[in-house]
Amino acid sequence: MNRVFVWSTLDTPFIRDDVELLGKHYAVEWKTASGFRALPIIFRGVRNSDVSISWFGSVYAVVMIFVARLLGRRSVVIIGGVDTARDPENRYGVWLSWWKRALLGWGLPRADHILAVAEPLAAELRQRVGRPLPQLETLPTGYDPNRWKPDGHPNATTVLCVAHCDSRQRLAIKGIDLLLLAATQLPELQFQIIGIPPAVQSLVPTIPANVTLLPPIPRNQLLPHYQRALIFCQPSRREGLPNTLCEAMLCGCIPVGADVGGIADAIGESGFVTSPGNAEELRQAIAAAAQLPPQSGLQARERVIAKFSQAQRESRLVQIINHGKR
Repeated sequence: MNRVFVWSTLDTPFIRDDVELLGKHYAVEWKTASGFRALPIIFRGVRNSDVSISWFGSVYAVVMIFVARLLGRRSVVIIGGVDTARDPENRYGVWLSWWKRALLGWGLPRADHILAVAEPLAAELRQRVGRPLPQLETLPTGYDPNRWKPDGHPNATTVLCVAHCDSRQRLAIKGIDLLLLAATQLPELQFQIIGIPPAVQSLVPTIPANVTLLPPIPRNQLLPHYQRALIFCQPSRREGLPNTLCEAMLCGCIPVGADVGGIADAIGESGFVTSPGNAEELRQAIAAAAQLPPQSGLQARERVIAKFSQAQRESRLVQIINHGKR
């Protein structure tokens, strides 16, 4: 049995999903850490494994790739969004730093496999690196339709957004200002935004009367919120393939989102896609979605089932680990 080492600086639901999938087939060691103390953890993890996987193309990923090549092991890097970004306006993205650009430009081409969760991220990474990356492919994250499903009773006036915002920067990246502006112009609708801690809520200058802000809640408590919403809105300025969007679509929400990262591919013809940063387009899209019958959301569910299945992701990850060549 192949031994697999999974490395990340974050403990997130989508990383846990991958660890769980891989654990069905391999002996998996998953570690999270940051700073200098991460370096010996990465070295030991790579040394004790056959294949090492880094979630996100970070400086830590470059360390993992270097150690893997040194020890004759294979390496896989998963590209999620921030690792292709260079957004000076919002001070977002690892490619803003000159020394990180240099390290990533040297290290990522030396990985055995690079897996981007959405094709626009793959294209952006090729542009950032400035050279062909034959080992780069698109492999979306996968979602369980038996876990995320509608209950048949959506609230026809509720617009939901789930976005973890722990800073002013994250409020801007997730487009919360755009959503609040749209809400002021749609007083007949009720908006619920989950993921903003009280300390960050105080940074929001004006909260319309029809908007409820809630702090982050555990993933296993999101299902009833998805099921009660008619519309799920993802107005982000930067994204990968948003998990909450796909989960909400499986629950029958009509999707509205900005054309960044994998949002447009997720939504397709099952909802509304707007230009990034355009508050008026966002308002119009939400208003149009609110005129649709709740059953319209079932098209969104079928799209996620068809395009973003866990089985598809699991099968390809297993192929790479079992048969991938350096």
